[in-house]
Amino acid sequence: NNISSSIITGGYDGTYFSNSNSNIIFKNYLENNQRGVYLIYSFNNTLYHNSFINNRIVNAFCYGESANTWDGGYPTGGNFWSDYTGVDANRDGIGDTPYIINANNRDHCPLVNLTSTSPSPTPTTPTTLLTTPIAASDTTLVLVSSYTSSHSSLNISEKKKIHL
Repeated sequence: NNISSSIITGGYDGTYFSNSNSNIIFKNYLENNQRGVYLIYSFNNTLYHNSFINNRIVNAFCYGESANTWDGGYPTGGNFWSDYTGVDANRDGIGDTPYIINANNRDHCPLVNLTSTSPSPTPTTPTTLLTTPIAASDTTLVLVSSYTSSHSSLNISEKKKIHL
């Protein structure tokens, strides 16, 4: 399954995956959630070219020894992390040290600039945030079904957990 081009702000978990494996999550914008992405017992997911910005508790959290891939390798790059403190000595746009999520998860190629491949955080018309259907057994997925735009932030109007 591919999940891309989503704008998710102001929620508890921007995205939440439980027992969900082998997904590709790319080109998403996750800002001002409690946790940008939360993976619980979810393995072999690939996350890259996402923008994790000022999520209040943590930008990414993995529970249950989940091991995932957080970048597309060099020179594709990984994700933009607003709390990344590394440097880019050669100015190629990729940090020289990994962004550490936990012992099993690290972005080896963190982007040092906000990625232009993520969707804009200020949509002009309401749209469905997640359009890719998910079909997997024993999977929990949080969907945001609608939202309204308010200046440069989004207001979540309905959030549902769906057990597939």
